[in-house]
Amino acid sequence: MLTSILSGVIGGVATGVVMYIIRQKRRTDSLRQAIATEIRNTPVGAAKASILGVNALKTPIIDANLGKINLLSNREVELVTQYHQHMAKVRDVNERKSANDRVRIPVSIVERGDELSSETVDTLEASMWTLTTPSWLKSPFSRTGEKTQKRESDADNFDKRAWELQQEAANKDLDEERVED
Repeated sequence: MLTSILSGVIGGVATGVVMYIIRQKRRTDSLRQAIATEIRNTPVGAAKASILGVNALKTPIIDANLGKINLLSNREVELVTQYHQHMAKVRDVNERKSANDRVRIPVSIVERGDELSSETVDTLEASMWTLTTPSWLKSPFSRTGEKTQKRESDADNFDKRAWELQQEAANKDLDEERVED
């Protein structure tokens, strides 16, 4: 009887500890996913920021979760902090250099932002538990049996729109120079 009580208590404690660890891992992974998504969607370059607007340079998810950052590993905290500080610098530089609501971010800052964002997202995503569908299980056909066509992704559309805006800006600058001459 004593052994059954002891085994029940030990089993209950072990189950509680395992459930706590799983719950913490889920919370941590949710935080990692939220931060990685924000970093991936925050424009670092002037072209993206000019399309999405200056407010897109803000990092509200990171700001809102600073109290939970201790859930992350030391390396992740370091990278997220560096990225957050870098985006504050980007906003500051943009506020000082922008005129007429134009986004102006120096190339060196953009390149550093690209490096930081890639490294941070890669590190965060590498630490997450994922349940992926194996490639051999994925079908190239839709549910109706028709072969699916490759659709243009949002990134393709974004790149096209960025190029168009750059061309418009270049043409506008040329027109302004011609008028001044």
